[in-house]
Amino acid sequence: MQIVENFNVHGAEPLPSSDGWCENILQSRFAHQVLDDTVQSNILSIVPNATFGHIPPEQWSYPAWIDQEKLVRSYKSVNNSTDLESDQRMARYSSGFFFDHPLLQEYDWYWRIEPGSKLLCDITYDPFLYMERTHKQYGFVLASSQTRHSTLPAYIRGYTASRRIQPKDRTLFPYFTNTACQFVSNFEIGSLNIWRNATFRDFFRYLDDTGNFFYEFWSDGSVHSLAAGLFLDKDQIHYFEDIGYQCSTHHHCPSPSTLNCRCTCPVTDRAKNTCISYWKALSPMG
Repeated sequence: MQIVENFNVHGAEPLPSSDGWCENILQSRFAHQVLDDTVQSNILSIVPNATFGHIPPEQWSYPAWIDQEKLVRSYKSVNNSTDLESDQRMARYSSGFFFDHPLLQEYDWYWRIEPGSKLLCDITYDPFLYMERTHKQYGFVLASSQTRHSTLPAYIRGYTASRRIQPKDRTLFPYFTNTACQFVSNFEIGSLNIWRNATFRDFFRYLDDTGNFFYEFWSDGSVHSLAAGLFLDKDQIHYFEDIGYQCSTHHHCPSPSTLNCRCTCPVTDRAKNTCISYWKALSPMG
């Protein structure tokens, strides 16, 4: 699954590159806002059975309750060269709507990938079958520290108090709240049913009503991570340590001394990741 706009893919590879992995592993599906014929043709040349669909405007546009003056002040308060408006629309959609897209209704699992990303290792097994057979619900490759203070954990504590609920796994939720770590969501393999259930929908509506996807620049990675911390056991989460992956400044390569993987990774990709070391301490079995 890939969510893209034209400007995401012009001048960049629309799909991850790794020895024909798309044809061998994925039955790819794409949802997007607007893609021109050239972009669609480029994607179809890589994955001939790809399908395309539009994101409903009401799920991509600003909600009616957004205070436009407050929004402008929020954008002016950060010095960021990226397209904040598009980033936050994407974050909100990826947090609470993508799983309801018509193209995904026949599926139980998804694999999210990013334009221009690269797979650095051969994948010799079906990750979906692995997740299903081992009773996993959410899989990740990258975990990183948040670069700026977020109000999201405080709102989630307000949510749990208002609903009188406790985290399902009392050791998992503190991993996110005490370390400021989060799963990097541009690579996710997971069950769509995590997000389709009534509990998560209520959770997302509570957060969405604050408007802070736009005012506070909340990310879908943070939302998905904290939701996993609330609603899943740590044994339902899998770290795909054997999948080498690179996207923008984020990268991961398996250690050749511990995993028998066929990879082509720059040496610098093997930098220590504090959040991953925290995760391994929390969940030694992955």
